[in-house]
Amino acid sequence: MAEEELELEANKGDGGSDDGKGKSKSSKLMAIGGVAVVLAVGGGFLAYRSMSPEPEASAAEPAAAVDSAPPPAAGAAMSAAPLHLENAAVFSLEPLLVNLADTDARRLARARVELVFATEEEMTAFKDSAFAIAKAQHTALGLLRAKTSEEIELLEGQRLFCTELSEALRASVGGARVADVLLTEFIIQY
Repeated sequence: MAEEELELEANKGDGGSDDGKGKSKSSKLMAIGGVAVVLAVGGGFLAYRSMSPEPEASAAEPAAAVDSAPPPAAGAAMSAAPLHLENAAVFSLEPLLVNLADTDARRLARARVELVFATEEEMTAFKDSAFAIAKAQHTALGLLRAKTSEEIELLEGQRLFCTELSEALRASVGGARVADVLLTEFIIQY
């Protein structure tokens, strides 16, 4: 009698099936679930790869050419075309905080902009002019305020903003030459 009760309790614990059908159903469900997880992860990875920007081939080729070139001889003059970082000077504008031009929702953007000048003297001339600083801040705010979050959220949009700001500042700053514009902080609040 006690043995029969133990056997009945054991059968109740595994769903009451003596032939293993319950176990095969759960195995099939687990296998289907595993396949679904693998497909979901694979699909997510493919979607991520298709949306991420591809590295530019043209940017990699000149870097390889520069690396393969022999180093200049000691005392040889360097060309004036590329910007030398040891001569460049950086000026930080006040952080920008603007409402973006999105029409479907209110979105904010915060950015820290660094102006790169070819020489320390040009940066000093810019820094000494309160009008030049105010004009640069005003120009940066106006350009960023005109962007939508979709235009500026990706790296390409941020590069375009830096290029537009650099061109606008070259025309409006006067004596100082803005060699480049860098974004050192960038956040969009959704």
